[in-house]
Amino acid sequence: MRVLLADDQKLFVDSLGRVLGSRAKDLEVCGIAYDGKEAVELCDTVKPDIILMDIRMPVLDGVEATRQILQKHPDVRVMVLTTFDDDEYIREALGAGAYGYLLKNASPEEVIASIRAVIHGAVQVSSEVARKLVQQMYASVEAHLPEWFYALSPKEREIVVLLSKGFAAKDIADKVCLAEQTVRNYISSIYRKLGVRTRTEIIRLVLNARIPT
Repeated sequence: MRVLLADDQKLFVDSLGRVLGSRAKDLEVCGIAYDGKEAVELCDTVKPDIILMDIRMPVLDGVEATRQILQKHPDVRVMVLTTFDDDEYIREALGAGAYGYLLKNASPEEVIASIRAVIHGAVQVSSEVARKLVQQMYASVEAHLPEWFYALSPKEREIVVLLSKGFAAKDIADKVCLAEQTVRNYISSIYRKLGVRTRTEIIRLVLNARIPT
């Protein structure tokens, strides 16, 4: 498997090349680019299977280099390897078509395993990046939730979702580890706050609001 390295930090990228060569006999470093433009040009000549791409590089940044490379070579895999975990960089890199986003504090074993996984079609991100992606996802969902949902307490929100799925009070009690009568009290409070009288109205509210269930 042929690997192209793209990073403007010469000491780091040379060291990475030696690590890959000594610890992963199935990986061949076929070229090193010290800026994004050089990565685009080298990709035409060395024909890599995967590119380890830094984000911030001179001449052409890693995001734009990724975009240009994948336009010409859609079968090439790109995995970002960088020190930057800014939300914007993550979003732009993955949006440009990168299959992975690792931070440079990853161990050599993690980098090697991720290279192999990405070449075979998996998406790989470091734990820090995965956490940010989950936070962004929930922030996006919460931004579109209706005001009535926030009028409920956290426990009432949990119960209203279970109600919308058709669970009876007894089943809900088992799931949320409360007494059945306590759940019934919560349900009465939910009905009162939302101004509804039936479970059907609850289901309609949840569906219309597209609340994740």
